[in-house]
Amino acid sequence: MDRQKAAVTLRHSGIFCRMKFPDKKNSLILFPAAVLLLIPVILLETHLLRNTGGNISFPLDSSFLNISTAKTLAFYKVWGVSKYTFQPATASLLYPFVLALVFFITGAHLIIPVILNVLMAMFFLYTLQQALDRRQFKPLAQVTILVSATLVTTLPLLVVSGTESVLQLLICFLFIETLATTLQDNKDKLSPRVYQYGMLAVATRYEDILLIALACILLASIHRRREALKLAAIAIAPILVFGVISLIKGSYFLPTPMIMAPYPLYLVILTLAAFLASLLLVRKYHRPYALLLVTIPFLFNNTISLSHFERDSVRIYEQQFPVAAFVHRYYRMGTIGTNDVAALSYFSDGRKVDYTGSTSPDIARSKRENSWNPAMADSLSRKNGVWTAILSDSLFDEGVPSRWFRIASWDIPDTRPGATKTFTFYSVYRWDSVLQRHLHDFQPLLPTDISVRYY
Repeated sequence: MDRQKAAVTLRHSGIFCRMKFPDKKNSLILFPAAVLLLIPVILLETHLLRNTGGNISFPLDSSFLNISTAKTLAFYKVWGVSKYTFQPATASLLYPFVLALVFFITGAHLIIPVILNVLMAMFFLYTLQQALDRRQFKPLAQVTILVSATLVTTLPLLVVSGTESVLQLLICFLFIETLATTLQDNKDKLSPRVYQYGMLAVATRYEDILLIALACILLASIHRRREALKLAAIAIAPILVFGVISLIKGSYFLPTPMIMAPYPLYLVILTLAAFLASLLLVRKYHRPYALLLVTIPFLFNNTISLSHFERDSVRIYEQQFPVAAFVHRYYRMGTIGTNDVAALSYFSDGRKVDYTGSTSPDIARSKRENSWNPAMADSLSRKNGVWTAILSDSLFDEGVPSRWFRIASWDIPDTRPGATKTFTFYSVYRWDSVLQRHLHDFQPLLPTDISVRYY
């Protein structure tokens, strides 16, 4: 392919058809927002690394579930936190897939999500600047909007969260901008990229179906109903395809985290209010940018979730990393039952039975059917080949299954003053002297502030 053909191909290929490298003026406009993004990211990560012994950590369990699913997909071609079974353990379909592509090339490293999020955040700022430039905003106005967007979206926090939030922000903006440009140009047909971005938005987060619904209402209100139906059909395809696969594999239609961890009431109320406000603006003014209102509740929820980024990241490092290190050292390929599966799933390759149900559909089903009790926990553990169970709190008010043997416990200080979190090690079948010996051997490697008890 010669250069001319390559240029034509690039110019007409999806996402890049309107891209151009920033010239000197555009680079100067982007510079303040880029600095406002990168300096907080560097400061947040540097300060965190000082408190984690140079180890990357994240504030949310969902971050590790994304990364673990991506690692398993990259190296074992299985969707789940272990290679042994299908597990719809993430609320995002696209983000683990993107991570998996990178992991396949570079290997799985915890720094990869941060680097990838930085690149996507920079690309978001670039596409926003290009949109402003096409609408002939003055340079000072562009700088102001870019800086405001960085602050309002708490973009640095989204970058270091290790979640799909930056990708969601980018894809949603590309969808709205492409839709707005197409309608503004009064084209007879929507750009194919509108449908592509709509599908990618829903694949990034299921909640983005609200954005697609508003866009369909907008199209219907301007007498483009056929395109509205086409957009709805294409955008919902990832949910339908993954849902059918999940049902065939014996799980739920929706990812288990969405079933086991419903949205808080305040988020439901805010989302409903934002959706209605967007709907009124869309029907009255027919402006695609009114769709941005529906993203506000999720930006607000991100801010709440990440408001204690360092504290929560350090907590996961201090509490889950020692347990994950122990499992990695002695039971890397073994089957472990736990109710703190996040970091454990990343640092070992064995089967994980998650007693919260977030990554184990059979346990999720048991809880939804109100049959979750010590006898059921024991039965499902034995069915899945669990020899060792590691619990961070009691599974039931009446305690663990009576047939389990308590071997040892670790009392780990919490980031909250005076608080501790206890991890207890159980043998499911019989008294396990090997597990006890491994715990004794590993004890010198534990931080000195962890209190160890044997039974």
